[in-house]
Amino acid sequence: MSPVYIGAAGFILTLNVVTSLLVLFSKSYTLSQKLLQLLLIWVVPLLGPIAALVVVFEDRRVSKPFRRDNFDPPEGPPGMGMTGGP
Repeated sequence: MSPVYIGAAGFILTLNVVTSLLVLFSKSYTLSQKLLQLLLIWVVPLLGPIAALVVVFEDRRVSKPFRRDNFDPPEGPPGMGMTGGP
């Protein structure tokens, strides 16, 4: 067997394992969602784990709570002051 095939298989296996662990330990999903994502990861090689990684990281990015020290409220429409007048 060629070293390229062994390397590719090792990469895909590692990607599947890491993605599976991220999905399993995620608090954003129900048990049924986790099982469906795990099925996708292991049934569809390479594309399954990549799709699951995109979903996991997008959920992590979106679900970060706002903190007071990094929240900058939007200003009103252009030309409007804080009192609502021109």
